[in-house]
Amino acid sequence: MPRSTFYYRQKAASRPDRHAALKEAIKAIFDSHKGRYGYRRVTAQLRRLGRRVTSQDRGCADGTRKEPFLRRPG
Repeated sequence: MPRSTFYYRQKAASRPDRHAALKEAIKAIFDSHKGRYGYRRVTAQLRRLGRRVTSQDRGCADGTRKEPFLRRPG
């Protein structure tokens, strides 16, 4: 691993998660509907609650384009 990458990742890991509140809101909505809501319904629910959510926010919520915590259990 290049030295610059090592130090970048080390620094990035120590920063607080700026999407922590969004992640908690998504998990709460998803869990309250027993895992039956997909990303479209979760996004709609967040917007009804007054949160401004874009497609970039959904993808950045956990650092990937897909959200593993929105997959159905089992």
